[in-house]
Amino acid sequence: MSSKIYSVISVVLAGLATGLALGVPLGLLLSWGWKQPLPWVYFFLSLEEAVGWVIGYVRFRRGKWLNQLTHQSAEVEMGA
Repeated sequence: MSSKIYSVISVVLAGLATGLALGVPLGLLLSWGWKQPLPWVYFFLSLEEAVGWVIGYVRFRRGKWLNQLTHQSAEVEMGA
């Protein structure tokens, strides 16, 4: 596989891992551990999405998202 495909896969997996590693434990801790009311739990879980937006914006400004996924290498074009 191309390194560009690995980049896309890593972004998707990072998004899933952030939701499972940060969102679920944070929600459980806020609701059951610290007994916060539902609006506060929702607010902090929404902050997870805001962090994702900031990371996405930084990647957008740096041009990290500009990967041509359909480009084939010279080895593939030559039939090797």
